[in-house]
Amino acid sequence: MTYGEAKYIAKKNYLIIYGIAILNMPPHKPRMKYEEACKYYNKKLFNYWIKWLGEQVLEEKRNDVLESLKKFKN
Repeated sequence: MTYGEAKYIAKKNYLIIYGIAILNMPPHKPRMKYEEACKYYNKKLFNYWIKWLGEQVLEEKRNDVLESLKKFKN
C-alpha cells in the first residue's frame, strides 16, 4: 500500500484528542518522491481509462485512442 492510500484510509478512522487529530496509519511503503508518484498515479489513471475504453473501443485500438487523448490539450 502506498503512503497516500494509507493516509486516505487513516483519515476515515481518525481520533481527536485535546483538539488534535491522531491518525493510525496502516503499514505502507515509504513516501515516494514527486517524480515517482507522478509516474505511479499516471500509470494507474492510464489503466483506468484502458479498462473504461474496453467497453467502447476495440482492444487493438485502445492504446492508440489513449495516446491521442494524451496529446489533446484544452
